[in-house]
Amino acid sequence: MRNLSLYAQGELRIARDFCWRTNKRRDLTSQQWSALAVEDEELVKVIQEETERQRREKQAETQKVTQTKEHGELSDNLLSDSRIDEHENTVVTKLAKQFKTNRTYVNKARKLKVTAPEKFEAVKEGRTTYEQIEKEERTRQRIEQIIEDATHA
Repeated sequence: MRNLSLYAQGELRIARDFCWRTNKRRDLTSQQWSALAVEDEELVKVIQEETERQRREKQAETQKVTQTKEHGELSDNLLSDSRIDEHENTVVTKLAKQFKTNRTYVNKARKLKVTAPEKFEAVKEGRTTYEQIEKEERTRQRIEQIIEDATHA
């Protein structure tokens, strides 16, 4: 994928979209989709490059407008549009949209893949959920706290 032009990478993304739409596995949960999204490193790289290109284009457009207009005539909507979600153009949000899940699950999957690969695999296989993992972690921390308090008392 490294040698493909941005246009070719875009075409690859369109082809993947088509395959996912036509072959969508209905039995996968949103959490499983988020785990699959995190594992698709090629797509993550393409989305990162695309997001960076869009950010640079917008920045260049804003600089061009601010340089050509007089200081008092600047349009506030070019510089900041309050209707735009701050997360709309992030890599995680675009990846989540691609896999029909949400950015929270994608963020949890990214973190879990690094910190606890065995639990990440369990989520991917559908044996557990993020909520169950978080509950187990809170329980473990609470038990450790109780033990620590008992040893200090």
